[in-house]
Amino acid sequence: MVSLKQVAALAGVSSSTVSRAIIAPERLHPKTLKKVQEAIASLDYVPFAPARVLRSGRSRTIGIVSDFNERVVCASCRYLGAGIFAV
Repeated sequence: MVSLKQVAALAGVSSSTVSRAIIAPERLHPKTLKKVQEAIASLDYVPFAPARVLRSGRSRTIGIVSDFNERVVCASCRYLGAGIFAV
């Protein structure tokens, strides 16, 4: 797995600049953005979602609590046991 720091090293910029290129590319100089995007493409970098959740403190998930007698209908739910579903 490629890290943000590795992308930064290849592009010759800071990890903050790489982060900014991903989150708010309009805030970067086009030349810098192009260097970062080329580094991301060459390394096949994909942001690690759990790290973003930990950093932001927001998982963007909801919990569903249901009585076992009720039927839960959800196209993208996973049953975790004890009446708990992951969406």
